Amino acid sequence: MLSVEGIGKKIRGNYVLHDVSFVQQPFCRLAIMGETGSGKTSLLKIIGGLMQPDEGCVMFEGKRVLGPDEQLIAGHPSIGFLSQHFELRNNYWVHEILEYANKMEAADEEEIFDICEIRHLLDRRTDQLSGGEKQRVATARLLVNKPRLLLLDEPFSNLDMIHKKQMKQVLKNIGERLGISSILVSHDPSDVLSWADHLIVLRGGQIVQQGSPAELSSSPADHYVSGLLDLGSPARHLQLMSLVVRDYDEAIAFYTRKLGFRLKEDTRLTDVKRWVVVEPSGGGCALLLAKAANEEQLSRVGNQTGGRVFLFLQTDDLVRDHQKLLESGVEIAREPSAESYGKVLVFKDLYGNLWDLIEPVSS
Repeated sequence: MLSVEGIGKKIRGNYVLHDVSFVQQPFCRLAIMGETGSGKTSLLKIIGGLMQPDEGCVMFEGKRVLGPDEQLIAGHPSIGFLSQHFELRNNYWVHEILEYANKMEAADEEEIFDICEIRHLLDRRTDQLSGGEKQRVATARLLVNKPRLLLLDEPFSNLDMIHKKQMKQVLKNIGERLGISSILVSHDPSDVLSWADHLIVLRGGQIVQQGSPAELSSSPADHYVSGLLDLGSPARHLQLMSLVVRDYDEAIAFYTRKLGFRLKEDTRLTDVKRWVVVEPSGGGCALLLAKAANEEQLSRVGNQTGGRVFLFLQTDDLVRDHQKLLESGVEIAREPSAESYGKVLVFKDLYGNLWDLIEPVSS
Protein backbone atom coordinates (compact mmCIF):
# COMPACT_ATOMS: atom_id res chain seq x y z
CA MET A 1 0.00 0.00 0.00
CA LEU A 2 2.63 2.55 1.11
CA SER A 3 6.35 2.36 0.36
CA VAL A 4 8.77 4.98 1.66
CA GLU A 5 12.04 4.63 -0.23
CA GLY A 6 15.28 6.32 0.83
CA ILE A 7 13.67 9.60 1.91
CA GLY A 8 16.10 12.43 2.67
CA LYS A 9 15.37 16.04 3.57
CA LYS A 10 17.72 18.94 4.31
CA ILE A 11 16.81 22.18 6.05
CA ARG A 12 19.41 24.94 6.03
CA GLY A 13 21.98 22.45 4.79
CA ASN A 14 21.42 19.90 7.56
CA TYR A 15 19.67 16.56 7.23
CA VAL A 16 16.41 16.37 9.18
CA LEU A 17 15.68 13.02 7.49
CA HIS A 18 18.25 10.68 5.99
CA ASP A 19 17.73 7.40 4.10
CA VAL A 20 14.35 6.59 5.68
CA SER A 21 12.72 3.50 4.20
CA PHE A 22 9.80 1.32 5.28
CA VAL A 23 6.65 -0.36 3.98
CA GLN A 24 3.13 -0.17 5.36
CA GLN A 25 0.68 -2.93 4.49
CA PRO A 26 -3.05 -2.25 4.00
CA PHE A 27 -5.01 -1.67 7.24
CA CYS A 28 -1.79 -1.66 9.29
CA ARG A 29 -1.70 0.78 12.22
CA LEU A 30 1.79 2.25 12.06
CA ALA A 31 3.26 4.53 14.74
CA ILE A 32 6.35 6.73 14.49
CA MET A 33 8.11 7.72 17.71
CA GLY A 34 11.11 9.90 18.44
CA GLU A 35 12.36 12.73 20.58
CA THR A 36 11.60 16.35 19.67
CA GLY A 37 13.45 17.25 16.47
CA SER A 38 13.88 13.66 15.30
CA GLY A 39 12.03 14.34 12.02
CA LYS A 40 8.65 12.77 12.81
CA THR A 41 6.41 15.56 11.50
CA SER A 42 8.62 16.22 8.48
CA LEU A 43 8.36 12.56 7.51
CA LEU A 44 4.59 12.63 7.92
CA LYS A 45 4.28 15.73 5.71
CA ILE A 46 6.45 14.18 2.99
CA ILE A 47 4.27 11.05 3.02
CA GLY A 48 1.20 13.23 2.62
CA GLY A 49 2.68 15.27 -0.25
CA LEU A 50 2.84 18.42 1.89
CA MET A 51 6.66 18.72 1.95
CA GLN A 52 9.09 18.14 -0.89
CA PRO A 53 11.76 15.49 -0.23
CA ASP A 54 15.30 16.14 -1.44
CA GLU A 55 16.03 12.45 -1.86
CA GLY A 56 14.00 9.27 -2.39
CA CYS A 57 10.30 8.92 -3.06
CA VAL A 58 7.00 7.88 -1.53
CA MET A 59 4.85 5.33 -3.38
CA PHE A 60 1.15 5.05 -2.48
CA GLU A 61 -0.95 2.33 -4.09
CA GLY A 62 1.67 1.92 -6.80
CA LYS A 63 2.00 5.59 -7.74
CA ARG A 64 4.54 8.20 -6.62
CA VAL A 65 3.25 10.83 -4.21
CA LEU A 66 4.01 14.25 -5.69
CA GLY A 67 5.45 16.99 -3.50
CA PRO A 68 4.22 20.60 -3.37
CA ASP A 69 6.89 21.69 -5.90
CA GLU A 70 5.34 19.34 -8.48
CA GLN A 71 1.67 20.26 -8.32
CA LEU A 72 -0.53 23.31 -7.94
CA ILE A 73 -2.24 22.20 -4.73
CA ALA A 74 -0.14 20.41 -2.12
CA GLY A 75 -1.28 17.07 -0.77
CA HIS A 76 -2.67 13.78 -2.02
CA PRO A 77 -6.44 13.39 -2.56
CA SER A 78 -6.54 9.97 -0.85
CA ILE A 79 -4.27 10.81 2.10
CA GLY A 80 -5.67 12.83 4.99
CA PHE A 81 -3.36 14.80 7.29
CA LEU A 82 -4.60 15.65 10.80
CA SER A 83 -2.53 18.39 12.40
CA GLN A 84 -2.21 18.73 16.16
CA HIS A 85 -3.39 22.34 15.74
CA PHE A 86 -6.85 21.34 14.38
CA GLU A 87 -6.83 24.06 11.65
CA LEU A 88 -10.56 24.76 11.68
CA ARG A 89 -11.83 28.10 10.39
CA ASN A 90 -13.28 30.34 13.09
CA ASN A 91 -16.93 31.39 13.21
CA TYR A 92 -18.17 28.64 10.88
CA TRP A 93 -20.98 26.26 11.69
CA VAL A 94 -19.65 22.73 12.15
CA HIS A 95 -22.09 21.36 9.54
CA GLU A 96 -20.76 23.95 7.05
CA ILE A 97 -17.16 22.83 7.61
CA LEU A 98 -18.17 19.23 6.93
CA GLU A 99 -20.38 19.99 3.91
CA TYR A 100 -17.51 21.70 2.07
CA ALA A 101 -15.36 18.54 2.24
CA ASN A 102 -18.08 15.91 1.96
CA LYS A 103 -17.80 13.27 -0.79
CA MET A 104 -20.04 10.71 0.92
CA GLU A 105 -23.59 9.49 0.65
CA ALA A 106 -25.90 10.52 3.51
CA ALA A 107 -25.82 7.10 5.22
CA ASP A 108 -22.02 6.97 5.21
CA GLU A 109 -21.87 10.53 6.47
CA GLU A 110 -24.10 9.60 9.42
CA GLU A 111 -21.72 6.78 10.35
CA ILE A 112 -18.79 9.23 10.39
CA PHE A 113 -20.71 11.51 12.75
CA ASP A 114 -21.30 8.56 15.07
CA ILE A 115 -17.72 7.32 14.93
CA CYS A 116 -16.31 10.78 15.68
CA GLU A 117 -18.99 11.48 18.33
CA ILE A 118 -19.89 14.88 16.86
CA ARG A 119 -23.61 14.60 16.01
CA HIS A 120 -24.48 16.95 18.91
CA LEU A 121 -21.91 19.49 17.65
CA LEU A 122 -23.25 20.00 14.11
CA ASP A 123 -25.21 23.16 14.99
CA ARG A 124 -22.41 24.81 16.95
CA ARG A 125 -19.87 27.31 15.69
CA THR A 126 -16.23 26.27 15.59
CA ASP A 127 -15.24 28.95 18.11
CA GLN A 128 -17.65 27.37 20.63
CA LEU A 129 -15.82 24.02 20.63
CA SER A 130 -13.35 22.67 23.17
CA GLY A 131 -9.96 21.37 22.05
CA GLY A 132 -11.14 17.77 22.07
CA GLU A 133 -14.30 18.63 20.15
CA LYS A 134 -12.28 20.53 17.54
CA GLN A 135 -10.01 17.53 17.13
CA ARG A 136 -12.95 15.20 16.50
CA VAL A 137 -14.57 17.62 14.05
CA ALA A 138 -11.26 17.97 12.20
CA THR A 139 -11.03 14.17 12.04
CA ALA A 140 -14.58 13.94 10.65
CA ARG A 141 -13.74 16.60 8.05
CA LEU A 142 -10.93 14.37 6.79
CA LEU A 143 -13.04 11.21 6.84
CA VAL A 144 -15.94 12.63 4.79
CA ASN A 145 -13.31 13.28 2.10
CA LYS A 146 -12.96 9.45 1.88
CA PRO A 147 -9.20 9.06 2.48
CA ARG A 148 -7.55 5.64 2.24
CA LEU A 149 -4.65 6.64 4.50
CA LEU A 150 -4.89 8.85 7.58
CA LEU A 151 -1.81 10.68 8.92
CA LEU A 152 -2.09 11.73 12.58
CA ASP A 153 0.43 14.26 13.90
CA GLU A 154 0.49 14.11 17.72
CA PRO A 155 -3.32 13.80 17.89
CA PHE A 156 -3.41 13.69 21.71
CA SER A 157 -0.84 16.37 22.56
CA ASN A 158 -3.29 19.23 23.26
CA LEU A 159 -6.03 17.19 24.92
CA ASP A 160 -6.94 16.64 28.56
CA MET A 161 -7.34 13.07 29.80
CA ILE A 162 -11.09 12.89 29.17
CA HIS A 163 -10.86 14.12 25.57
CA LYS A 164 -7.72 12.04 25.02
CA LYS A 165 -9.63 8.90 25.98
CA GLN A 166 -12.47 9.90 23.63
CA MET A 167 -10.06 10.51 20.76
CA LYS A 168 -8.38 7.14 21.27
CA GLN A 169 -11.78 5.46 20.97
CA VAL A 170 -12.48 7.43 17.79
CA LEU A 171 -9.21 6.25 16.22
CA LYS A 172 -9.96 2.66 17.26
CA ASN A 173 -13.39 2.89 15.60
CA ILE A 174 -11.91 4.37 12.42
CA GLY A 175 -9.70 1.33 11.98
CA GLU A 176 -12.30 -1.27 12.95
CA ARG A 177 -15.42 0.15 11.25
CA LEU A 178 -14.00 1.99 8.25
CA GLY A 179 -10.92 -0.11 7.51
CA ILE A 180 -8.73 2.96 6.95
CA SER A 181 -4.97 2.57 7.36
CA SER A 182 -3.34 5.04 9.74
CA ILE A 183 0.07 6.43 10.65
CA LEU A 184 0.32 8.09 14.06
CA VAL A 185 3.20 10.26 15.26
CA SER A 186 3.82 10.56 18.99
CA HIS A 187 6.55 10.82 21.62
CA ASP A 188 4.39 9.17 24.31
CA PRO A 189 4.58 5.35 24.56
CA SER A 190 1.18 5.19 26.25
CA ASP A 191 -0.34 6.57 23.03
CA VAL A 192 1.11 3.98 20.68
CA LEU A 193 2.12 0.71 22.37
CA SER A 194 -1.44 -0.57 22.76
CA TRP A 195 -2.59 0.85 19.41
CA ALA A 196 0.13 0.17 16.83
CA ASP A 197 0.72 -2.98 14.78
CA HIS A 198 4.13 -1.68 13.66
CA LEU A 199 6.40 0.84 15.38
CA ILE A 200 9.23 2.94 13.93
CA VAL A 201 11.69 4.83 16.15
CA LEU A 202 13.52 7.86 14.74
CA ARG A 203 16.63 9.57 16.07
CA GLY A 204 18.30 12.43 14.27
CA GLY A 205 16.23 11.82 11.15
CA GLN A 206 17.18 8.14 10.82
CA ILE A 207 15.41 4.92 11.73
CA VAL A 208 16.97 3.40 14.84
CA GLN A 209 14.67 0.39 15.08
CA GLN A 210 11.36 -0.85 13.71
CA GLY A 211 9.12 -3.83 14.39
CA SER A 212 6.06 -4.73 16.41
CA PRO A 213 5.61 -2.98 19.78
CA ALA A 214 6.18 -6.34 21.47
CA GLU A 215 9.49 -6.84 19.62
CA LEU A 216 10.78 -3.35 20.50
CA SER A 217 9.63 -3.63 24.10
CA SER A 218 11.28 -7.00 24.63
CA SER A 219 14.47 -6.25 22.65
CA PRO A 220 15.14 -2.49 22.40
CA ALA A 221 18.10 -1.67 20.14
CA ASP A 222 19.73 0.66 22.68
CA HIS A 223 19.15 2.88 25.70
CA TYR A 224 17.53 5.55 23.50
CA VAL A 225 14.76 3.17 22.37
CA SER A 226 14.40 1.78 25.89
CA GLY A 227 14.07 5.27 27.35
CA LEU A 228 11.65 6.41 24.66
CA LEU A 229 9.39 3.42 25.36
CA ASP A 230 9.72 4.03 29.12
CA LEU A 231 11.13 0.56 29.74
CA GLY A 232 12.46 0.85 33.24
CA SER A 233 13.33 -2.83 33.16
CA PRO A 234 13.18 -5.44 30.40
CA ALA A 235 9.56 -5.87 29.33
CA ARG A 236 8.44 -9.44 28.84
CA HIS A 237 5.04 -10.97 28.34
CA LEU A 238 3.60 -14.31 27.32
CA GLN A 239 2.92 -13.90 23.60
CA LEU A 240 1.98 -17.38 22.33
CA MET A 241 0.89 -20.71 23.75
CA SER A 242 0.83 -23.91 21.68
CA LEU A 243 -2.39 -25.90 21.54
CA VAL A 244 -2.10 -29.30 19.85
CA VAL A 245 -4.98 -29.84 17.40
CA ARG A 246 -6.09 -32.62 15.08
CA ASP A 247 -6.74 -30.41 12.05
CA TYR A 248 -5.95 -26.75 11.30
CA ASP A 249 -9.21 -25.83 9.58
CA GLU A 250 -11.58 -27.45 12.04
CA ALA A 251 -9.73 -25.77 14.92
CA ILE A 252 -9.83 -22.38 13.18
CA ALA A 253 -13.57 -22.80 12.56
CA PHE A 254 -14.26 -23.60 16.23
CA TYR A 255 -12.21 -20.81 17.77
CA THR A 256 -13.27 -18.09 15.34
CA ARG A 257 -16.94 -18.99 14.85
CA LYS A 258 -17.89 -20.42 18.23
CA LEU A 259 -15.56 -18.55 20.58
CA GLY A 260 -15.29 -15.35 18.55
CA PHE A 261 -11.49 -15.41 18.36
CA ARG A 262 -9.65 -13.51 15.62
CA LEU A 263 -7.52 -15.37 13.08
CA LYS A 264 -4.30 -13.41 13.46
CA GLU A 265 -2.10 -15.42 11.10
CA ASP A 266 -2.32 -18.43 8.80
CA THR A 267 0.95 -18.93 6.93
CA ARG A 268 1.91 -22.10 5.04
CA LEU A 269 5.41 -23.25 6.07
CA THR A 270 5.58 -26.57 4.23
CA ASP A 271 3.17 -28.86 2.37
CA VAL A 272 1.87 -30.17 5.71
CA LYS A 273 2.76 -27.49 8.26
CA ARG A 274 1.15 -24.07 8.81
CA TRP A 275 1.74 -21.26 11.30
CA VAL A 276 -1.77 -20.60 12.60
CA VAL A 277 -2.40 -18.08 15.38
CA VAL A 278 -5.77 -17.12 16.89
CA GLU A 279 -6.37 -14.63 19.68
CA PRO A 280 -9.30 -13.49 21.83
CA SER A 281 -11.16 -10.38 20.65
CA GLY A 282 -9.77 -8.46 23.64
CA GLY A 283 -6.15 -9.38 22.92
CA GLY A 284 -3.72 -10.95 25.38
CA CYS A 285 -1.90 -14.24 24.97
CA ALA A 286 -2.61 -15.84 21.59
CA LEU A 287 -2.90 -19.53 20.73
CA LEU A 288 -0.60 -21.23 18.23
CA LEU A 289 -2.68 -24.04 16.74
CA ALA A 290 -0.12 -26.83 16.25
CA LYS A 291 -1.31 -29.81 14.23
CA ALA A 292 -0.31 -33.14 15.74
CA ALA A 293 2.44 -34.71 13.63
CA ASN A 294 2.70 -38.22 15.15
CA GLU A 295 0.82 -40.72 17.31
CA GLU A 296 2.21 -39.40 20.59
CA GLN A 297 1.12 -35.85 19.78
CA LEU A 298 -2.29 -37.10 18.64
CA SER A 299 -2.72 -38.76 22.03
CA ARG A 300 -2.32 -35.33 23.69
CA VAL A 301 -5.04 -33.63 21.65
CA GLY A 302 -7.73 -32.52 24.10
CA ASN A 303 -5.76 -33.54 27.17
CA GLN A 304 -2.58 -31.53 27.44
CA THR A 305 -2.96 -31.12 31.22
CA GLY A 306 -4.19 -34.53 32.33
CA GLY A 307 -7.79 -33.47 32.85
CA ARG A 308 -7.18 -30.19 34.69
CA VAL A 309 -8.62 -26.89 33.50
CA PHE A 310 -6.11 -25.80 30.88
CA LEU A 311 -6.94 -22.28 29.74
CA PHE A 312 -8.56 -19.28 31.40
CA LEU A 313 -10.61 -16.83 29.33
CA GLN A 314 -11.64 -13.56 30.97
CA THR A 315 -14.87 -11.78 30.02
CA ASP A 316 -16.66 -8.58 31.00
CA ASP A 317 -20.08 -10.28 30.84
CA LEU A 318 -20.35 -13.97 31.72
CA VAL A 319 -24.13 -14.15 31.25
CA ARG A 320 -23.83 -12.84 27.69
CA ASP A 321 -20.99 -15.18 26.77
CA HIS A 322 -22.65 -18.16 28.46
CA GLN A 323 -25.67 -17.66 26.21
CA LYS A 324 -23.43 -17.39 23.12
CA LEU A 325 -21.69 -20.65 24.03
CA LEU A 326 -25.04 -22.41 24.38
CA GLU A 327 -26.28 -21.02 21.06
CA SER A 328 -23.06 -22.19 19.38
CA GLY A 329 -23.43 -25.72 20.74
CA VAL A 330 -20.35 -25.54 22.99
CA GLU A 331 -20.43 -28.12 25.79
CA ILE A 332 -20.68 -26.63 29.29
CA ALA A 333 -18.76 -28.82 31.72
CA ARG A 334 -19.76 -26.83 34.83
CA GLU A 335 -22.62 -24.39 35.05
CA PRO A 336 -21.96 -20.78 36.15
CA SER A 337 -21.24 -20.20 39.81
CA ALA A 338 -20.31 -17.25 42.01
CA GLU A 339 -16.87 -17.49 43.60
CA SER A 340 -14.90 -15.08 45.76
CA TYR A 341 -12.91 -13.96 42.71
CA GLY A 342 -15.91 -13.60 40.39
CA LYS A 343 -18.41 -15.53 38.26
CA VAL A 344 -17.07 -18.64 36.53
CA LEU A 345 -18.14 -21.52 34.32
CA VAL A 346 -16.19 -24.35 32.70
CA PHE A 347 -16.62 -25.34 29.06
CA LYS A 348 -14.97 -27.79 26.67
CA ASP A 349 -13.46 -26.91 23.31
CA LEU A 350 -13.95 -29.18 20.30
CA TYR A 351 -11.24 -31.55 21.53
CA GLY A 352 -12.30 -31.69 25.18
CA ASN A 353 -9.77 -29.23 26.64
CA LEU A 354 -11.27 -27.61 29.73
CA TRP A 355 -11.56 -23.82 29.83
CA ASP A 356 -12.54 -21.50 32.64
CA LEU A 357 -14.65 -18.53 31.52
CA ILE A 358 -14.30 -15.90 34.26
CA GLU A 359 -15.92 -12.55 34.94
CA PRO A 360 -13.72 -11.11 37.72
CA VAL A 361 -15.13 -9.22 40.66
CA SER A 362 -15.08 -5.51 39.89
CA SER A 363 -12.38 -3.66 41.81
